[in-house]
Amino acid sequence: MKRPGGQMVDSAMQSLSEDFAFPCAPKLTPAQHRVLRLALRGYSIKHIALELRCAQGTVSAHLTRVFQVLGVANRYELLVKCDVATPVAIMVRHLPCRSAESTDT
Repeated sequence: MKRPGGQMVDSAMQSLSEDFAFPCAPKLTPAQHRVLRLALRGYSIKHIALELRCAQGTVSAHLTRVFQVLGVANRYELLVKCDVATPVAIMVRHLPCRSAESTDT
């Protein structure tokens, strides 16, 4: 299965290996840690379910619980809370911005 982001995600996220301990999430179960690790890599719920060989509903339940325990509302807040710079987060930070003055109207 080709994962989202492919090799770029793998090279940028080596620190999120199976044995990586999340200091931001000490109260999570091992299953929740596995879901968190893949969510931080940018996997969709469907891809996490395929990777962990479980139902998408199970992944959703684990991800919901992760959000509750960490006090976040979405994946962006999850990235910030866990202080993880993913390729997506890096790209968003470096997107060129057009100021209001530079727009052609």
